[in-house]
Amino acid sequence: MSLHLDILRRGAEHALSKRDDSLEPGQPGMPPEAALFFCTFMVAVLIMISLDYTVGQLMSSLAMIESPSTTLIDSKAPPPYTDEVELIPADEPAVPETLENKPTVITASILRTRRRLRQVGGFGGRWRGAWYAILYYSSHSVVSNALTHLLGLGLLGAMMVSTFVSLLLCRLHMSWTHAMISTTRQPWFPRGGRSTDFRTLLLPATVYALAEQASAALPLGVAFALRLYGPDSASHNAEVLQSGCPRAIMVLALRHLAVPATYAFVAIALVLPASVTLTRIEAVLLSEDQTTIVPFDKLAVVGDIDVTARGSARPLFKQAWRSFDRASRWRLVKLYIKLWSMQTLVVLTAAALVLLQLFMTGEERMTQILRNLRDAIKNAVADARKQPVDDVVGGN
Repeated sequence: MSLHLDILRRGAEHALSKRDDSLEPGQPGMPPEAALFFCTFMVAVLIMISLDYTVGQLMSSLAMIESPSTTLIDSKAPPPYTDEVELIPADEPAVPETLENKPTVITASILRTRRRLRQVGGFGGRWRGAWYAILYYSSHSVVSNALTHLLGLGLLGAMMVSTFVSLLLCRLHMSWTHAMISTTRQPWFPRGGRSTDFRTLLLPATVYALAEQASAALPLGVAFALRLYGPDSASHNAEVLQSGCPRAIMVLALRHLAVPATYAFVAIALVLPASVTLTRIEAVLLSEDQTTIVPFDKLAVVGDIDVTARGSARPLFKQAWRSFDRASRWRLVKLYIKLWSMQTLVVLTAAALVLLQLFMTGEERMTQILRNLRDAIKNAVADARKQPVDDVVGGN
């Protein structure tokens, strides 16, 4: 360990000795330190996005539909043939001793799931359906923002519009799910599907959209109810901290912890069951000629329900959640905990690298870099405001 620290110290001293500190105010171009900060930030953001999609979207969808099944195997091998072995009478059939053998659950391990995705789709298998995700979220954002601005709606109206747009795009969301869970490569543009799919998806898509809005509205409502945000909140918090009263400080900390606690409760109690139910119903609607990446017991979800019949949405909705047993639910929760741990590790690593870069840069040079960056932003804004005037003058 001491050898590694010594190597790191000597490398920092060498970098500081070879550094060019002749940075003049207003000097054009990006300094090497700023480029290094930018690269560190972009790499961390790309890793976070990749983890969020691969684990938070793709692997979680596979965990929502996987149905581990038990098989029966013969645990007693037949005896070797000898002349002394008594033959079994013809009227007594041989009954081999059997026991249950539970196969390995693929989604119980991230490495095992990634290996399975690589077997099915190659190196890019960990980003299956990414094009559909881009298409869905961009369409949802454009349509929602356009309707909100055209109608001049507030926060509550924007939530209602977002829910309505989610229902309009539920078949596109189904195509995205099929692209993630199916072994068959999906077309670049989603196909129309059956006319009865929308009727089947309407109830679970509505519940999921409302749960998503609740995950944003309820924590925000708790924050405003506890007066954590407002014109007097900053001054009130400062007074509590300056008072030095342990009880008041503890109450203030608990009030601030109420917001993430509310979000976690809504995510586990509402969003997670709604997402599981929607994903399993979307998997049921996968065409018969396509297979899933992980084992999926479609009969356990459908049972004797006729999916195409009217009035089948409610019993199918209930059965889709009931068929997702407790072990599968806990496995899904552990997957999200692993995702949060990996993202936290990425953030801490990026922060450590930034602190190391700040130490190597130095306070004076870092101050000058920030001043040059501020001046560059001001000049860019001034040029952007001046450009239309110059165009008008040149046109005349």
